[in-house]
Amino acid sequence: MADLTALDEALSPTDDGFPAHAALGDSVFSGSDAEAPDLGSLNVSRGRPAERSSRGGAGGGAGAAKRFGRGGMIMAVVFRLLALNKRILIPVALASLASMLMGYDIGVTSGAVLIVQRTYHLSIADKELFIGSFSFAAALSALLSGPLADSFGRRPLLLLSSLLSSLGFLTMALSHTFPTLLLTRLLTGFGVGIGLTVGPLYAVELSPADSRGALSALSDLSSSLGLLLGYLIAFLLSPSTANDPTLAVAAAAAAAATDPTATTAATAAAAAAAAAAESAFSPHNWRFMLLLGVVPAAGLGLGVVFLGVPESPRWLVLVGRVREAAEVLLVLEDGREVETAALLEDMTAAAAAAAAAAAAAGVGGGGGRMQKQQRCWEGEGMGREDHSQSQLWQEEGEPEGWQAYMPSHLQHQQEHSSGRDQQGEGYLGAGRAAGGGVWRELLLPSETVKQMLMLAVGAAFYQQATGVPTMLYYTPELFATMGLTSSAAILSACLAVALARTLASLVPITMLDEIGRRTLLLISTAGMAIALLAQGIVLHTMNLGGEFDISTENPSTTTTVAAGALTSLVDRPFQSNAAALSVIAAANLAVFFSIGLSPISTLLAPEIFPLRLRAQGTGLSVAVSRLIAAALSSSFLSLVDATSPGFPFFVFAVLSAVAVPFLHFCMRETRGVKLEATGALFEPSAGGG
Repeated sequence: MADLTALDEALSPTDDGFPAHAALGDSVFSGSDAEAPDLGSLNVSRGRPAERSSRGGAGGGAGAAKRFGRGGMIMAVVFRLLALNKRILIPVALASLASMLMGYDIGVTSGAVLIVQRTYHLSIADKELFIGSFSFAAALSALLSGPLADSFGRRPLLLLSSLLSSLGFLTMALSHTFPTLLLTRLLTGFGVGIGLTVGPLYAVELSPADSRGALSALSDLSSSLGLLLGYLIAFLLSPSTANDPTLAVAAAAAAAATDPTATTAATAAAAAAAAAAESAFSPHNWRFMLLLGVVPAAGLGLGVVFLGVPESPRWLVLVGRVREAAEVLLVLEDGREVETAALLEDMTAAAAAAAAAAAAAGVGGGGGRMQKQQRCWEGEGMGREDHSQSQLWQEEGEPEGWQAYMPSHLQHQQEHSSGRDQQGEGYLGAGRAAGGGVWRELLLPSETVKQMLMLAVGAAFYQQATGVPTMLYYTPELFATMGLTSSAAILSACLAVALARTLASLVPITMLDEIGRRTLLLISTAGMAIALLAQGIVLHTMNLGGEFDISTENPSTTTTVAAGALTSLVDRPFQSNAAALSVIAAANLAVFFSIGLSPISTLLAPEIFPLRLRAQGTGLSVAVSRLIAAALSSSFLSLVDATSPGFPFFVFAVLSAVAVPFLHFCMRETRGVKLEATGALFEPSAGGG
């Protein structure tokens, strides 16, 4: 075996601050027995390691923002990220690409669906089905991702997400019938749903307590960047006013609005513009929009493979592969032996405690096996029983090398980290054998788990039920109801909203580890309620009576659209001001959503569930979020058609207002709390918030 010095040299960072691929991906993280690092120098004390500035202090972000003033938030984010451990930052950033796929789909679909609708002559119901099917498939894959991530690991699931998403975007672009397009969209949603579950889960499990908020917030920033990119590509590849019949009709009507006596002439001009544009319309640009989604999807898989992204050490502990977990931690901790041993002890103790709790609550066979394994974890207390540590060593051989320096209860477990445990058993398997299945614990929860479920699932519900993601899917149509009739105006409005969301996504990176989750979450939901109410008032005031609205099924061939738009513009000379107010309200809504509810609802589930329940609990939360998103996105246009453009936003505002007291009473502050200790915050003895 190579000594620790050789290991440090082999894993020394390259120019980008990350270890060379051969050392990181092929040697240390391969899980093979060849050239395993010698951890014999891990001569640790039982004390806790001191806080380290190398991981980045939580207070650096706000200080940078104050020093640099205007533009200080961007500088604060830069300083915050530079202060983080690059060996952790890069894998987490790569995993966040899974969330970029969700944002990209929202942005690009908002433009592509307009062309798809015309190409395949879709009804409003078909259009809603096209958009909503993505989230339905993501909900299903989220439920399946939890068990798969526990059985095969987090890293393989990231690769699976990349593969399915890439195939999905590719086959969507090649589809030639609407049913085929719908099936391939389901495939894409299935792949993205896996990433939405495993990406945040992986980020949380890799992150240290003092920077877990900042690292997890990269997922929401990635989603915002994907949204911005999707909007930009959609409108760059969308028809311009000159060759889009829909926009040509509205533009001609708007131009005639300045002369009320020219209504008849305007209507005729609009019809002529639509007829001329019809022949110039190209129906294939939507294919290029969707095809470009392959780039971030494939980038996720390529990054995982070629940058040697490690497996989650917490999952390795969960399945009993403690030695591999120690090897991964040693690299992530830049060779710091004390920190590595302390982290490993926390993880293994938490895994054993969770398995013991499952065995105590379970029924059926396997209890003897669990009790035997638990006795091995009694550490020094075992010395008072027949199965002393020395007797265990005599039975299986005294540990050598690095094991001799690890805590005593880790030593014996390491002897069992081959054979059966290497095949994925470990504490997960022991708990299952005792009858303590994960789904049983989630569906028949204890009081502690019930509190976790209320918070994680409740936050996921409100993330979608407050309507922001649905609004982002239909932003072009929404702004069209306000009289923005040129592609340039709609592009500017959509990009303004996406840019506001992206900039606001920088706030959690600097603030989540400084002021905490609870404060940002409450500010976010309260601000969203106000912004949603404002948007509802604007849209209700400017209701165009259903003659020119987002629910029109075939506007390009109907001259009454132009007449309706013209009449509305003549009767409401403040239309342009109302459109500006609507854009401002949407941008503010995106800002409040991005500073709290969006990133924190994604973070909560993997952060608060114990190791044994974490993957399935996260999958359940994501599934609820995606089901609500599917229900809203597949019924939004019909709801607007049956009521008014402002009505859904009044409902969203009420739900957002209700979320404030709910989250106030359910939320537990997890800032700076070790991942293995967050579950204790939900114990009955811990009290509320």
